[in-house]
Amino acid sequence: MIEFCRVNEIKTLEEILLEKRCRLFCSIVKLKPCQKIYEKGENDRIVLEPEAFEGSELTLELHITVGRITASTLKAELERGGNFAVIAEYFASKDNKLIFHPILFC
Repeated sequence: MIEFCRVNEIKTLEEILLEKRCRLFCSIVKLKPCQKIYEKGENDRIVLEPEAFEGSELTLELHITVGRITASTLKAELERGGNFAVIAEYFASKDNKLIFHPILFC
């Protein structure tokens, strides 16, 4: 996937936040802990929030359906928060917030 992103010139999240445009990003993202991941049903959507990015007034949310996270290890790591490799697609913007849908998490 990294080679795909390189060949297709997929930008990093930092580049998107600074340029304020793009459809996809590929980056290591530091996510805040998501305590709700085990409280929600399989069809419920959760919001994963990255730590703030220095130099940008924009904030980011990653929206994902709980049922799409099948690995128990990934769920446990998302509950604790930390650094994740993410490829995500732009979905919408609201005020100063960009909303993306993750395509790949590791």
